[in-house]
Amino acid sequence: MEKKKKAAYVVLILSGILFIGNIILAYPDDFDKAFYMRILANFLLILAMMLSIRKSRKQEN
Repeated sequence: MEKKKKAAYVVLILSGILFIGNIILAYPDDFDKAFYMRILANFLLILAMMLSIRKSRKQEN
């Protein structure tokens, strides 16, 4: 596996862990504007990595 693809998988996994951590830490009563901005940023990062991996797979074939 090439380095770019490996890095994309690592960032994808770490951002998934960060996403879950943000939800767990804010669960009882901390759902403010900053919470939604962190979740949105994590979601966009995950989406970008998924698109990057998909693009690299298509270029291989």
